[in-house]
Amino acid sequence: DTNAEKPLRVPSEGLLSRLESDYKAGQRPTIGFWQGYSRQRPESRSTVPETTWDPRLVVRSLVAASSRHPRLDLVAASRLTQALHESIICRSEEPVPEFISGHRPDGSPSEMPHIAHLPLAFVGSQHATGQVMGIAMALPRGLSRSQRFQALAALGRLRELRLGSLGEWHLQDADASKVNLRDVTWTADSHGARVWGSVTPVAFDRHAKAKDRAGREDELAEMIRLCCERIGLPNPAQVTITPVSVHLGVPSAYEFPRLKRKDGTQRRHAHVILAFEEPVRGPVALGAGRYRGYGFCRPHYGEEAL
Repeated sequence: DTNAEKPLRVPSEGLLSRLESDYKAGQRPTIGFWQGYSRQRPESRSTVPETTWDPRLVVRSLVAASSRHPRLDLVAASRLTQALHESIICRSEEPVPEFISGHRPDGSPSEMPHIAHLPLAFVGSQHATGQVMGIAMALPRGLSRSQRFQALAALGRLRELRLGSLGEWHLQDADASKVNLRDVTWTADSHGARVWGSVTPVAFDRHAKAKDRAGREDELAEMIRLCCERIGLPNPAQVTITPVSVHLGVPSAYEFPRLKRKDGTQRRHAHVILAFEEPVRGPVALGAGRYRGYGFCRPHYGEEAL
């Protein structure tokens, strides 16, 4: 893998304009008690900065069981991941541990890393459609063997997801021959990647207070840097806030539903491009919706990859 030796490449303003214009032009988401979800492969010790989640994602493919929709688009990511989260809790042994529920015993939000549920979509290639091909559970680092087994067992009991008007969808073993269902596609290998682009928009923790556009973008960029620190990454050297993703096939930020706060107000969100001084390894999920599939980023290896 020579990606780590490539020079740092940040998408130009011209590339972003082309992505936005192309998008507007329409060029473009019987199981046992437990089982493995991918082939075992030799462990490679990473020497690059990593996030609070284990890069060994637990991946399942998504297949329509009873739905009038032939596919799920990325804009349905929040409904999909919320249903997955609730279903995993229902199938977990009592008391449900904090690393699965995301809440303390008293019901207050957990302050420790917990499982993130992430949508895996057909994006990043010329004919990408944004179709959600599967889901992934990102487990927090440092779980014991029994804790990891507990999470896998809960997922093993889950055979289908019911998504209301979106129908019912089977969860099946992931086909490792499909690039977008490989964890390394989303997390980078042990060499890491310098540039990352969001596949689902980052939901901001708060509103930007600056009145001018430049000031707002600077304030939002600082929020993103804090989000990176929160998941164990160094500050990115450059943060680009954009309405469109650098990855082909991803819907614009405007098409994704906004996440709601507890008081009923909506969070603002946007796509981002992150450029680090040195390669980092994922999974990278940022912002207020990082445990529910928002702010999910994928490595980007330069304009030639488009």
